[in-house]
Order: sequence, then C-alpha cells, then structure tokens
Amino acid sequence: MVAISPLSTPQVAQTDVVPPRTPTHRWLIAATVATVGLLSIGAAVGWVWHSAQNPSWALAAVIGAIVSLSGLVTAIRQHRLGVDVIALMALISAIAIGELFAAAVLAVMLSTGGLLEAYATSRAQRDLSLLTSRAPTFARVIGATGVEVIPVSQVTAGDELILAVGDIVPVDGTLLDPGRFDESTLTGEAVPAAHSPGEAIASGVVNLDGNVRMSATGTAESSTYSAIVAMVRHAQAASAPFVRLADRWALWFVPLTVGLASVALALDDADRAVSVLVIATPCPLILAAPIALMSGIGHAARQGVIIKGGGALEGLARAKVLLLDKTGTLTEGRPRVTDVRAAHVQVAQVLQCAASLEQFSTHVLAPTIVRACMDVGAQPLPARDVHEEHGCGIEGIVAGQRVRVGSYDWISPHRDSQARQWRASAQQDGRSQVFVERSGSIIGSLTLHDPARSGLAETVARVRRLGIRRLVLITGDHPHTAHSIARLAGIDVVHADVKPADKLDIVRRERVFGVTVMVGDGINDAPALAGADVGVALAARGASAASQAADIVLVHDRFEALADAMQTAQRSVRLAWQAVASGMGLSAVGMVAAVAGLLTPAAGAVAQEGIDLLAIALALRATRLDRATVPRLKSDSAAEADMHRADS
Repeated sequence: MVAISPLSTPQVAQTDVVPPRTPTHRWLIAATVATVGLLSIGAAVGWVWHSAQNPSWALAAVIGAIVSLSGLVTAIRQHRLGVDVIALMALISAIAIGELFAAAVLAVMLSTGGLLEAYATSRAQRDLSLLTSRAPTFARVIGATGVEVIPVSQVTAGDELILAVGDIVPVDGTLLDPGRFDESTLTGEAVPAAHSPGEAIASGVVNLDGNVRMSATGTAESSTYSAIVAMVRHAQAASAPFVRLADRWALWFVPLTVGLASVALALDDADRAVSVLVIATPCPLILAAPIALMSGIGHAARQGVIIKGGGALEGLARAKVLLLDKTGTLTEGRPRVTDVRAAHVQVAQVLQCAASLEQFSTHVLAPTIVRACMDVGAQPLPARDVHEEHGCGIEGIVAGQRVRVGSYDWISPHRDSQARQWRASAQQDGRSQVFVERSGSIIGSLTLHDPARSGLAETVARVRRLGIRRLVLITGDHPHTAHSIARLAGIDVVHADVKPADKLDIVRRERVFGVTVMVGDGINDAPALAGADVGVALAARGASAASQAADIVLVHDRFEALADAMQTAQRSVRLAWQAVASGMGLSAVGMVAAVAGLLTPAAGAVAQEGIDLLAIALALRATRLDRATVPRLKSDSAAEADMHRADS
C-alpha cells in the first residue's frame, strides 16, 4: 500500500455555503433602507410642522414606483401581466391626488416585500448549493514516480488513485483496498459504510479510513457527482422564473379592483378610488406564495430531492396517480446472480459471453453480470459492433461470433425445450432471467434476484395517506415477477412485459384518473418521465437520460424520499394558499370599505401594510423545517461523531 504524508492537505467537504449577495439583493436593500428612512424623516417633519405634503414622502414614493415598475417590466418580459400592475396604479394615483403619506407607505411595503422574496430565493438556492459544495476538485494519482496531485478533470479511466483521510472520491471507480466512507451526500445515511476490495465506489463520498487505493472506471464528467452538480444547476436556473399563484388570482382580482375603483370614481370621489387601489395592492399575492413555494424547494433539497421549479412542486402536491418502474425503483437495484444454466458449454463461458457485452451496457443488471463473470475467474472479452436496445437486450461481436444477451422474447426465435424449462423455473420463483445466445443458439441463462426495498410497503401506505388514489406498476419483466412484488407493495394495477415505447402510452392513459407522477431510474424510463405531469428520477447511481427528462430528481437512493418530498410539497402549497386567501380576503373587505368611504388612502395604506405582514408571516411558516423527519446533509465531523457513537 502506498504511503501518504500526514501533512498532505485533505480535501475537506464544505458545508456552510451561502450564496453571495447579488446586485438585486444590494439594490433592494438600498431601496428598503431609503424608503423606510424617508418615511421616518417625513413623519418626524410632519409631527413638528404638521405638514401632510412632505418631500421625503414624495421621494420615497418615487423609489417605490421604480421598484414596482421593475417588477412589471420583468412580468412583461416573461409574457405575463398580472397583479403587479395594481401596485403601480396605486402608487401613481396616490401621488397624483397628493396622498404622499399613503404613497410612501406603499413604497416601504413594496421594497421590503421584494427584499423578503429575494431572501427566500437566496435561501432556497443555498439549500440546493449544499449538494454541490462537496464536488471534488483534485485527485491523487499513483504514477511511476509516486503520487501526483492533479485536477479531477485530468483523471482518465484505468488510473490508479489513492485516497487520504478526508479526501472526497473524485470519480466513480472500483476499490482496491477496504475502507469506510461517509456516503451521506448520496444516500442520506450519516453512519459510515464499509466497503471491500472489488466493490464499486461513487464519486462525492468521503474517505474516513486510512489510505485507500481505487481504480477509476470513468472520468469526472461522467461521474455520479458530476451528474448531481449538473442537475442542481439546472434546478437553480429553472426555479428562477416562478409562475406565481398571483397570476391565477389576477384573472379575477384585477378586474374586481378596477371595477370597484370605477364605482368610486362614478360617485365623484377620487379619494375613494385611490383608497380602493391602495388597499388592493396585492403584496400577499406577489410575495407570500413565492416565499412558501421557494421554501418548499429549499426543504426538498435538504432531503436530497432536487425539484426543477415551482410547477413541479405544485404538481407533486396535487398528485393522484403514481406510476412506478420496478427494477431499481421498487427493488434495491443491486441484484445478484443466483443461478447460471449452460447448454453444451461451461458455465464460465456463458458468463464470459454475457459479461463481454454487458460491460458496455447502462442497464442496472449489467455490473452484476460482469462481477459474476470475474467471480468465476473469467475476464470479459473485447467486443465490437455493440448495440443495446433499451428494455430488451444487447448484442455485438465477441471473439468473431455474434452474441445476444437479453430477455426471452427478444432473443433468437430458435428456442428449444430446455430454454423454456429454464424460463418456467425462474418464473415460479418470481425472479428475473437473462438469456445468452451465440451464433443463433441459446447457450445458457442467468437468473438474478433483486430484492424489494426495505420498508417498501410502509412507503406505499404513506403515499396513499398523502393522497395517491391509484398505484400502477410498469415493467418489462414477466407477469409472474411483476405480480410478486406488486402483492408485496400493495400495487393496484400491473403492466408487465411492457416495451419502453409502450410506457409513454400507459402514462398518458392514466391521466384520466388525475395528476400523474412517474418514478423511474433507467434510460428506458426517460420518455415516460417526460410524458407524465411530474417525472421523478432516482439518480443515485449516476447520470442518465432519466435524470435529464425528470422534473424531480431523488439524489439519494431512497424511495421513501418521494413520500418526504410529497409531504413537503403539500405543506408548502397549503401554506401558500392560506397566505394568499387570508391576505386577499382581507383586501377584498378593505376595498368594499374604501368604496363606502370608510377608509382614506392613508388609512388604507396602513391597513394594507398590516395585511401584508400577516400574509407574509403565514407564508414564512414554510421556512421552518421539521428536523425530526427531514435528514440533513452532514459535515465530515458530524459523520465522524456518528461513526464513533455507532462503534461504542
């Protein structure tokens, strides 16, 4: 084993990453301070000289108008025009009739509200950034002259690496030495995991033992953690242009406001019209809903769930139909070969033929077959002209002969009675089976067992309590295998022997029963994930088209994280609607009072400020996290503490 100097600097994971203040933050802080200061100065001057026409209030109103106008311009650029226009109308109207105090109060309300929304956005971005802060930056490569520290981007497949204590695994690879690792970033489990030589290790986990050697199986760009970083950045970008609940309410609220203001004008009272506009200023809509939804996205990130925008969060909260892939979703995704049958060849030859092609496959069963081949002392052979048909099998030229590895129905039609017997035996046990064909004849089969996830039935029961009315299993496996796990999980409908192209049709048909959520982890699931109302991908085993097509990505290999995310989404949306309904209901009462002449513009502004504070306070409840039910990403020191407690 290669020695590493104890003075070498370990690659310690960062955990307290706070995004820097953006120019928007700084501008809103300045606007808030200015408007509050000018309002206070004007109040002091007015108290001394008993003047209602104070230039400080006028200046504050101008700043508020600029804030409101910037929001309106942003809305227009996003091809939507909603309740933002009411705020600008109220400010301009108050200034026009000389109600400078009312205008100044509105200015304070708009600038402070904008700052609160920016704060909520920044907090959600920070929670997402916790996942990317541990991205590896360098690697220790063992070369002919010793150990060399190089940028992680320069690592290539086949390089032999060594990990010092505290190092983050830079790329996906295979262990050459035993070790213990903090895998909390990927699995959510803070207790260190022990791994033996020959086991796969994913990038992004932290070495907690002494010096450990590994062999790289890929580059940094193709690594597990690189995929996670890319997905987080996509989520951060997608969550910026929120489609606000305000725009839905605007369909009736803007006409109502304009109508009541017109009634006040018809009564020949401009003050009443301005009072209507002032009390109708829709800060509960503009601010409260985004604060609650963005807080939900931030909380989900702490659970290891990346939600790519507010629309996905709302869709998950309203889900009624849950469609599930089997392998890697309902099962652990770590199968093992339990039986190998051979016809006229040695068992090792069957495994070698299969592994020679499976080493190029992205299917979840592929690493298991390759490992089984090596366990019997054989090595995969080079292959050429390899082509994989997702959901069916893989074929190519091995040692000059055409080899096909895949399902019974996809393999050569020249099946003999022996192959049918092998298939029947595996079906009775509810296990998956892969057939191996060489030069047109079936030479063997591999039976694999992928156990159901622990706690599967409990998770299914939990999502039913959260509102799922229909559970559907979609799998390419034989009906015997599909129904065995469906009975265990309590699935309502089973679609077995399904081709990848047919999954999308099933998803579309299920929409008649309500909002659909499709959960999968393979490339063959990508069309179905994109076609569902909400696509959810389990991405703990690395990059895939499924992660790119999905609206929500479960970073940890925890199916129960879906139930956590549903609970978070429902709570966030519920709090958003409570805040909006409370605020807008009180605003509607205030508008009626303004039309009746019971509120002056100044009184309406003060009343609206109170309504806004109430609505925002209701929405801010979404920022409080239930620490008892939501796992947090832990620092290395916290993981070490957990390890010592577990040892003791």
